[in-house]
Amino acid sequence: MAWEVPPQIDKLCDPATKFPIVHDAQHNTYWIDEPFSCTSKMSPS
Repeated sequence: MAWEVPPQIDKLCDPATKFPIVHDAQHNTYWIDEPFSCTSKMSPS
């Protein structure tokens, strides 16, 4: 049920979230996204 799934922002801001290593074939490089640094979560006004 939708209300049981944590909002995406919670997952993005959680330092424990593991992001995958991504291969960029065009540049032949690998990179990984780091967790966002979230100080507060507010709705848009």
